[in-house]
Amino acid sequence: MANLKDVARLAEVDPSTVSRVLRGDPSQAVRPETRERIVEAARSLRYRPNALARGLRTRRTDTIGLVMPDIGNIGFAEVTHGIQTAAAQAGRLVLLIEASSLGDDGDHTLDTEHKYEQLIGDGRVDGLIVAFATLDDRLVAHLAERQIPLVLVNRRTAGVHGSVVVDDERGSRMAIEHLVGLGHRRVGFVGLAAETDTARRREQGYRTAMDRAGLRVEPDW
Repeated sequence: MANLKDVARLAEVDPSTVSRVLRGDPSQAVRPETRERIVEAARSLRYRPNALARGLRTRRTDTIGLVMPDIGNIGFAEVTHGIQTAAAQAGRLVLLIEASSLGDDGDHTLDTEHKYEQLIGDGRVDGLIVAFATLDDRLVAHLAERQIPLVLVNRRTAGVHGSVVVDDERGSRMAIEHLVGLGHRRVGFVGLAAETDTARRREQGYRTAMDRAGLRVEPDW
């Protein structure tokens, strides 16, 4: 496998010049023909930068931690695939982490918080994508307060501004409107735990659609 010195030797330049040109260092002023020679040498040798060495220099791993409550849940499969595809296109890797492996079983402790912080502090990942959170999630709020790079998926919670969600309320309304259109009049709602933002949005969509259709929501259901 070719290394930086091999590229420099073929391009007839100093290895430091190769390093700066290939990482796009704006402070490296070289003639266009020299830059082209370096790029062509790297291409012909199929040179790939050493990720470990680059990480030591930039203090980045180019790896994102994806924390999920249950990796066996088929409902997360498409989300995981989408995240991995987008990460690959950006030249990043995804480290899949099951929340229970970090001791996160819903009863958040200081030890659990420390383990999440270690993922960043020890240089294992550059940031976290968290696919679970309740409306009052102390752990997620704590990570946000510590300025841990963090994005929530299909959840919103107090103190965290970065989140990617679908329009659950509209989806729920559309489902009820479809059933009403088929002639159904007694429609119930079965949802997730009420403390999640997702569950509340879906229930709100259900209640809105039922109200618009002039249908009663049975309190005992």
